[in-house]
Amino acid sequence: MAAPEEGRLLYGHRKYAALHLMHSRAIRLSVSPDTEYVYVTLGGTEFRDVQSLRFIDPRLASRIISFETDKARHKLATKTAEQLQAQGIPLTLLNKSFFDYERTDDLPHIFFLDLEGICAWGDYSEKLGQMFQDEVIREGDLLLVTSSLGHNPGTKEIMKTFAGEYTVLNIVGEEEAKKVYKRSHPSFTLYKALNQKGLTQELRIRCLGCIKYRDNSPMGIYGYSILTGATDFKQLINDSEIQYYDMNEVRCCDRADW
Repeated sequence: MAAPEEGRLLYGHRKYAALHLMHSRAIRLSVSPDTEYVYVTLGGTEFRDVQSLRFIDPRLASRIISFETDKARHKLATKTAEQLQAQGIPLTLLNKSFFDYERTDDLPHIFFLDLEGICAWGDYSEKLGQMFQDEVIREGDLLLVTSSLGHNPGTKEIMKTFAGEYTVLNIVGEEEAKKVYKRSHPSFTLYKALNQKGLTQELRIRCLGCIKYRDNSPMGIYGYSILTGATDFKQLINDSEIQYYDMNEVRCCDRADW
């Protein structure tokens, strides 16, 4: 058997099991029957997310746009893309940023923002806010986000950075702050994205669930539906309908244990 080509993104099985589970929950709660979707993804070099979603239902990825900014990875991804295209899978691969996506039709979208780092630092709120403002992400869409659960800057820096969020949530203790950060920091980012653009009364973001898994490092995948309405921060974070799952132990878990 030939050795894998250097540079290929060969993620572990827990990641794709978690993604498949999140796809299933999002579909049950938010996907309209008989509606086709456009799938926008950071598909890596192997497009296993594409193949998983197409297996569930090809209409959920009636058109696929995948992004890869790294030139070496893009070259490897092109080989895989050509194999899938030969099977009739409608995949377009672009050597650009996910955040450069331009929406060209009115079909609802499923976005998979597959981050290798943490969805809480840097300029993710600004970039996502612009996508909301430009209606690239809009009502009727789904957004899935992966985020690292390790390598954070420490509890004191977390509490300093998110002091406003913790004040609204009436959180003062470090242990509770760490737990809320772990399960909710992508929600912090999405709310900030809306708030920076003055859109909290224009769109409602609902968290569908959170799944933790270990690949090369501890990771989480978070699912969101984008709805008409307003987003209340406390409701977004404390919604009793959010489901939590531990893929490492293959079990549902309570919010406090996630």
